[in-house]
Amino acid sequence: LLVSHKKELTTWSSVSPPAMTSTCASLSSNHPPPPFDFDLWQIGGGKGTALPFEKSNYASYWEKIPSLYNNDDAGAGTLVVNGHSFMGRLAVYKYLIENTGFHGIHGSDSSHNKKQQQQILTMIWGKNLERHFLWGYGSLLDWEARSGRLLLVSPRDDINAIPNDDISKESWWGFINFNFCVCILLGAVEAGVVPHDKVLLDDASKYLVENDGIVKEAIEGWTNFWRGPFQEFSRQTVEIAMDSSTHANSFDTSMDKLYDAMNTCEWAVHSSVFRIAVFEKGKKGYLRSKELLSKMPEPEREFAVGFCKIVDLCAALNVRTDMVSTSENGVGYLPLTMLDKNSTDTHDKETLTDIEKRRTKAVENMQKMFKMKDDEFQNILSFWTRLAKYRVIRKSFAQTLQILTHGKGMKKKKEVMKILFFFLLPTNVSELAVWVALGAISLWYMRNNLAIA
Repeated sequence: LLVSHKKELTTWSSVSPPAMTSTCASLSSNHPPPPFDFDLWQIGGGKGTALPFEKSNYASYWEKIPSLYNNDDAGAGTLVVNGHSFMGRLAVYKYLIENTGFHGIHGSDSSHNKKQQQQILTMIWGKNLERHFLWGYGSLLDWEARSGRLLLVSPRDDINAIPNDDISKESWWGFINFNFCVCILLGAVEAGVVPHDKVLLDDASKYLVENDGIVKEAIEGWTNFWRGPFQEFSRQTVEIAMDSSTHANSFDTSMDKLYDAMNTCEWAVHSSVFRIAVFEKGKKGYLRSKELLSKMPEPEREFAVGFCKIVDLCAALNVRTDMVSTSENGVGYLPLTMLDKNSTDTHDKETLTDIEKRRTKAVENMQKMFKMKDDEFQNILSFWTRLAKYRVIRKSFAQTLQILTHGKGMKKKKEVMKILFFFLLPTNVSELAVWVALGAISLWYMRNNLAIA
């Protein structure tokens, strides 16, 4: 499929392959990365202690990811995408991370010199683009590949090895990720936030783009995101960065609020895709997701649908998916194999390691989400949506969830008390007025009773 756009786009070179400094340490071709430890990557380094780049899932293959635009036969302005290849999809993420960060910095002001452009880029996205929200997407794709979910086979004996490259057309996980990878790229091209204006897709991807209703709506959703919230974020952050009167602390505060606003819209696209792909009644042209789900073993299907519900919870809490957040919080205790009836046996739980117990708990929780009635889930969602009004809750959600799920004793009780305290705090003027009124009534009652006494 050739997606063309008439408008002229300014072309600029992408940054060098990200090699995180404070977030992810630089990699040298002379010093190969150490063996990947998937257990550590699932756990994360902890709040304020991001794991270095060489500990990430990307380290062993980042330099091997192919470029989307080095195919001379396709033309200078064309991106060549293999949407049913693990490396092909990683190439999409890499291209977007390295190019969309420049939007708003180039072209709008010709007086920007390269040094100033790099300074602005660093202020917004980090020295090596570690604040870009697509890092987490690539890490999730990596888990899907390592666990055999993209190829519908048992994972390799060594879970830490680079995964198989093929993505089966019969994989539900592969189909869903297509909406959060290739569709994101097509939306970015359509919105004009990347330097290339044409995309050449493989035949299987072309078929989905032309015929699948879910994919079409996903492309539209991502186009609107790039064209609207993302461009507005870029415009405002560049203006603040260029303002010589802006202090560093002031910029960080403003940037954080703008990022949150953009992130909210990003999660809205996620939720809309899962809604039409999983939760809404199927209609002609929209049945592919449900057909693939129906072919799954029951435990895997329940886990997958529960996973989709968790997305709404992440959306409510506006969870960040940049490299800093991902490497601090870990990618979560997701199962390392496809689930079937054998994987639900519990007779050997006592022999499991701590992290294996946590993966088992994560599966159980997501399967419970699947079985939960809609009104029950909406109550949970409303509870966390209220809490998410407080920045301290949003920023520490990963740690809170860890303690509530796996914590014990006094530590867990303290976390529960903290959550209840914030839940009871007034979140608007009306609630504040009620609290003030209740306080006044309480004082009046106490004074009168003391006077009588």
